Formats: sequence, C-alpha cells, structure tokens
Amino acid sequence: MNALGNPAQPPYYVWADADCANKSIDFNEALQMRDTLVRQARANVYIVDCEGNEVAPPDEICSSAPVANEALPGAISEEILSISMVDIVGPYEDPVLVPECQWVERVSSFAHKHNGKAGVWEFVLNLSVEFTDVPPKLRPVISKARSNAISYLIIHQGT
Repeated sequence: MNALGNPAQPPYYVWADADCANKSIDFNEALQMRDTLVRQARANVYIVDCEGNEVAPPDEICSSAPVANEALPGAISEEILSISMVDIVGPYEDPVLVPECQWVERVSSFAHKHNGKAGVWEFVLNLSVEFTDVPPKLRPVISKARSNAISYLIIHQGT
C-alpha cells in the first residue's frame, strides 16, 4: 500500500539523500535496498511507487490515517514552549539590566525586540543547541523543556 492507502504500483524507487538512483520492479528487493541504505546511515531513506507516493510494507503501517505530528508530507511539527521571563526571574523594569535576559538575547536563534513603543522583547532558543554558562535561574527551565521533548523555547516579557 502507498501512503494514500492505494495499492502501490511498480517500479519502486528507493530514495536516499535526495537521490532516487535505486530502482526495482520487485517490492522485496526495494525493501532490501532501503534497509542497506539505512544501515549505511544514509539520510531520508524511503520507497516511492511509480506515482511518487511513499510505500511501506503492511507491518510498518500503523493505520491509514495521517500521522498526527506530520504537518506536511515528510515534515514533522516541532514542540514549542512559551514562557515569560518574569515567571523565571521575577518582576523587572528593563530587560537590558537583567543578566538572564542578556544571556537569552546572546544565545537565541531568533530575536524580536525594540519593536514600536511597547518595546517588544522575545527570543527563541533552539534546544538542540548545547548552551554554555546557562544562568542558574534558567537551568531548570531549559532542562525541563528538553526532558519534555520541547524543540524551541520562546522567552518573552509577557507582552
């Protein structure tokens, strides 16, 4: 069956690293090619049928329903957590004067600040990055987010 729930039609193309050089009219042979590429640690290895639909053996198909965290075909939604810096360090007047705010601004992957009169201050931390010198008040927040499989942490000042 292909990803659309229809019978898969040969030939079968085995994709790896955005290359579909491997081709077979026999599905079992295509599976062997796929498994070999996976063992070689090739990236993004999958089988498609002649119509370009992904194909998997019946024992690898959980249901015909779309994958819950698949935002687009092949794309997985990332978990994002948002937290106010005030909840971490307590009340403050100016983020420039708060060491934890300075650290977040320095290591963030995305910054949104000094936007209009309200002085928007928000940053995104990519939690796949290994941070150094994490301020003590931020350590438990980052640790808990990682243990809960959060990919990105938005830290803002409640605006």
